[in-house]
Amino acid sequence: MGDLLIQLQQRYHLAQIPYHIECLDISHFGGDQASGGLSSYINGLPHKRGYRQYKIDPKHGGDDYASLREVLIRRFGLTKTGYNKHTQFPDLFVLDGGKGQLGIIA
Repeated sequence: MGDLLIQLQQRYHLAQIPYHIECLDISHFGGDQASGGLSSYINGLPHKRGYRQYKIDPKHGGDDYASLREVLIRRFGLTKTGYNKHTQFPDLFVLDGGKGQLGIIA
């Protein structure tokens, strides 16, 4: 497993081996009942206690960008003044999507 983590570090020019990785995917059923699933990996292995499922406010409907924004705010403890001081950040955060989704976090 260590070789794969080293390859990730080299491929994405990370300062350190990504010991803690999180992956986020937003899904919905026909534009309704949106949710976000956050998978967590420690040292390349699934970290089941780190899995989170986020129910998304129905007012966002099928708006993937608004849904993503809501989950990111909740996951990282964002407030109007910045991050919650107790927020732990992963070494690598993988987001399912494209340029539009990346624009939400940039």
